[in-house]
Amino acid sequence: LQEGEVRPLGSEQVHRVDVRIVAATNKPLEGLVEHRLFRQDLMYRLAVVRVEMPPISARREDLPELCDHLLKRAAKELGREAKKLDRHALGALARAPLPGNVRQLDNILTEALLMADGEVILERDLSLPIAVGGVSSGNRREAVASFDRQVLIKALEQAGWNKKRAAEALGISRPTLYR
Repeated sequence: LQEGEVRPLGSEQVHRVDVRIVAATNKPLEGLVEHRLFRQDLMYRLAVVRVEMPPISARREDLPELCDHLLKRAAKELGREAKKLDRHALGALARAPLPGNVRQLDNILTEALLMADGEVILERDLSLPIAVGGVSSGNRREAVASFDRQVLIKALEQAGWNKKRAAEALGISRPTLYR
């Protein structure tokens, strides 16, 4: 990186390259360097320009525009009509713990786009994370099993109980749907 040269494995030739590395982390690199979990020289090679991006929890006011963008993008990728979030669904997302940040929000919205009836996504269409504080592992397993069952039943209903179409809509194989 520093010299702007690379030598492919097994090659004798060195190639000049002009590259910039864009890297992201959700951990403070200085602390990792201090605890010898990240190389200091690599940190200084990467840390030329730093952009701090606060998590969604620190910028809930951006949720309406972010959700709209993610829904439009997912609809385009899936070849479907874009849907809108109703205000109660948006409020539920604003209150939800989203430790997975934008990736988690994107997954929640993509699933809602696929599974929601009509042109508007309602709060009941969102698969929001379950708070795990104070919940026993047995209850979590039951909650996950119940959620899986609800998703499968909704997919089957929308596919007219055609298992092949329901599996395709969920992006899983038919044997997985049976299991």
